Amino acid sequence: MSYPITEGSSTVTGSIESSIERSQGRDVQESADLVREKVSGNSVEEPLEELEDILIEVKNLKKYFPIKGGVFGREVGSVKAVDGVSFRIKRGETLGLVGESGCGKTTLGRLLLNLIPPTSGELYFDVPKEVLSRIKELEKKDMKSDELKKLKKKHMVYNLSKREMRKLRKEMQIVFQDPYSSLNPRMLVKDIVGEPIDVHKLAKGEERTKMITELLGKVGLNPEHMYRYPHEFSGGQRQRIGIARALALKPKLLVLDEPTSALDVSVQAQILNLLQQLQRENNLTYVFISHHLSVIRHMADRVAVMYLGKIVEIADTEELFDRPMHPYTQALLSAIPVPDPITKRERIILEGDVPSPANPPLGCRFHTRCRYAKEQCGWSADEVIEMLKNKIKDANLKCIKSINAKDKKRVSIVCEGVEITSVCKEIMDICSSAKEVRIRALSLSEPVVEGNKIVLTLPKEIEPELEDIGRGHYVACPYMKGQEKK
Repeated sequence: MSYPITEGSSTVTGSIESSIERSQGRDVQESADLVREKVSGNSVEEPLEELEDILIEVKNLKKYFPIKGGVFGREVGSVKAVDGVSFRIKRGETLGLVGESGCGKTTLGRLLLNLIPPTSGELYFDVPKEVLSRIKELEKKDMKSDELKKLKKKHMVYNLSKREMRKLRKEMQIVFQDPYSSLNPRMLVKDIVGEPIDVHKLAKGEERTKMITELLGKVGLNPEHMYRYPHEFSGGQRQRIGIARALALKPKLLVLDEPTSALDVSVQAQILNLLQQLQRENNLTYVFISHHLSVIRHMADRVAVMYLGKIVEIADTEELFDRPMHPYTQALLSAIPVPDPITKRERIILEGDVPSPANPPLGCRFHTRCRYAKEQCGWSADEVIEMLKNKIKDANLKCIKSINAKDKKRVSIVCEGVEITSVCKEIMDICSSAKEVRIRALSLSEPVVEGNKIVLTLPKEIEPELEDIGRGHYVACPYMKGQEKK
């Protein structure tokens, strides 16, 4: 799969003191030195300068949550919350993550921090460019090579030991959505903000107090606020405390999980401006998760659109807002209100509900709601049966006794009392002339007669992958590639 270049408690946080050591460690340096000797300019997949500022690289990341049932609680299925996601984030960049509720945004954010284990996939954080380049070169040559296994074991986040992961926690932090539930009501502010400092043993006594005071000042709070409890603050002030806690270890990455959605509109702008100021001052990298598209446009450098566990489009912010290519992205952006009574915008209303991530559609997961859907987008027998029954009923074919799904891609039609060949031709005429694309899909394959049954087969689905359509714009829809926004 091609993938685009993009730029727990309160203990998962932590100091702004310049004395905090930021050493990469001997192992990382030795790996970089080793790889420098092996990388040649023509053998790597991409020029080294393109890997220069990559902070995060994600490859085919998946997270399935098991569904258990029965007397013995056995696994009977899985919820595919994140299913094959790949992208990169540049150092100092803000990547916006948007999509409907339940599409996997928060789960992806937690996977980036290794707060939950993945089902499969790879995550690299702040790895030297020579190492990334060498890994790519070895993946093209021999996926089973010992050198590739050693590099992945040493540098892939999910392969790190608990001790190594604890050190990496300083580099990656999260700001939670709800400032009311993310702060311990029994702790003073000085203990909430100071807890990561204590956990990582960075400072004690007066030095610790000085660090906490400086952190509170950075987020617009006064020193006396450290001796208060969370319930004594407004929602905006509580979120500032959460931000101060996240900055305590001076991280490189902040995952912002809808940091303003629980706040009053008048306070949201203050928090957004604060986040932008802190990013400029500390060269932070943000993953900004939000439903608010206008906020994403204001904050993000690049935007990734998720639908049912997949990234369907990713591009620079202005490029995506000016030229959305995926039908789902177009529908999302059409919902943004325009502050002009004269200007009229086409409102794209999506039909139906979001499918269950426990049983996602075949092929393109958006095809069940897409106005541009084609015959090869992934229709299943269950998706066409009811509509086919109505078509047969309208045609007054009384010889048809039942219509059932033989499997995911085949429909079985039982006939009685007539010449089956003539009925078969009539059914195919109904399918080929139908307005509905899902019914026309049944006419693309030759019908098979099995006794008194007619078996219709749906075409094999196309699995859409992110493809570059120019200007760093990636879209997972082969039928929209090269098309202009309507």
